Amino acid sequence: MLATYGMETDDGNPGGRIEFRTLGDVVSVSDQQAGDGFGAIGYVYEYVNSTTRGDLVYSLRDDRADGVPAVARASDGHNLTEGRTYWFRICLIGNGQGLEYCDWAAWSNQE
Repeated sequence: MLATYGMETDDGNPGGRIEFRTLGDVVSVSDQQAGDGFGAIGYVYEYVNSTTRGDLVYSLRDDRADGVPAVARASDGHNLTEGRTYWFRICLIGNGQGLEYCDWAAWSNQE
């Protein structure tokens, strides 16, 4: 089944978004608010179970808020194994505060 998943950071006016499209294993991270002092950072982790994340597969960061997300694709060497589930995380980063307003989801790469 081809699917597109997405979620945003947990702040009141979501400043970050991560999307995963199973066709081509496309993961995109976008900074949605210019001038707020934050960027968006997304992570992909191995899935262990419904409460446990495994090793980091890769991360993406977008600080531009220009409508052009940071993107990773299978064709760029960021292949996510078909039939497996992965943990995805989106956070805001900046202002010297570290990671903030993070959200997590487990999405399956079923094609």
